[in-house]
Amino acid sequence: MCSYDGLYAATTSTDMALKIFDVKNFDMLTMMSLGYIPGVISFIYCYERKQHLIACSKDSEIIVYDYLTSDVISTVTIHMSTVKCIVYSNVHRLVLSVDDKGIIEYWSSDSFKFEPKSATGQSLFEYKMDTDLFTFLQHKCTILNISISPDGKYFATFSTDRKIRVFNLTTAKLFRVYDESLSVATQVQQEQQLIPSIDFGRRLAQERDLEKVDQFRFSMVIFDESSSMIIYPTLLGIKITHLQMNKCVRMLGVMENVRFLTLTLSHPITKKQGMELSVVNPNMKVVQQDPTIFCNWPQEESLLSVYSS
Repeated sequence: MCSYDGLYAATTSTDMALKIFDVKNFDMLTMMSLGYIPGVISFIYCYERKQHLIACSKDSEIIVYDYLTSDVISTVTIHMSTVKCIVYSNVHRLVLSVDDKGIIEYWSSDSFKFEPKSATGQSLFEYKMDTDLFTFLQHKCTILNISISPDGKYFATFSTDRKIRVFNLTTAKLFRVYDESLSVATQVQQEQQLIPSIDFGRRLAQERDLEKVDQFRFSMVIFDESSSMIIYPTLLGIKITHLQMNKCVRMLGVMENVRFLTLTLSHPITKKQGMELSVVNPNMKVVQQDPTIFCNWPQEESLLSVYSS
């Protein structure tokens, strides 16, 4: 997990230790002993304290730490069930947290509670009944992954019903829904014959196996740097979908003999960032690169593929 500005990274594991790293200097800053195994972690930025904090889930609670002093800053108790996802939007200074019942909660990174207005002055919804946040309860599904667009306009979810939903962040209204269920994939295959029929049958069987061994929960959706496209893995490959055009503009890994689930996007380094890195580490050679997608399939023998634009 990295901070929104890319300066810090954090890891945690079954040893109950939280490690914070300085990305630019390739050095570990500190290590905290939590005394429990956190479900998920996320960096948030508190403008009142003018520092990065880290939020860790402990069952239905979210504990916010000052990782420099190991002090507990606040405990967020707005969920009634186990917290599964935490994401932060620096544009609005908002944190979105999700529990295993499909409930999404909004809270401020400054006050650690729901605020009627975001940091940009935009009004948020007053009542949840005026939003589409109960969609997951209505469809009896849970959220596997959630991400917020860099411009703070949208957030996207990947859920157990194999649908990718894109919401307006401030109004919490649905903007787009993309159905990646097995029945839809079968229909697309019949119409377009993207891969040989034998391979498609094998992939269908593989999908069912993923659900049996609980690996499908690693599925995720991410935004590109422009916030205009979402990227997510499917049965037929990695899809890049343009939100305004409302169509898939590119597919990657269609002919690969693996099923990718997790992915991340490495953005190109700007000239300003390159100069800053050179100042920190004069021996570092900064190379301008195209945006690159790193993706893998979690299993005993980890598989990694890299796609560049």
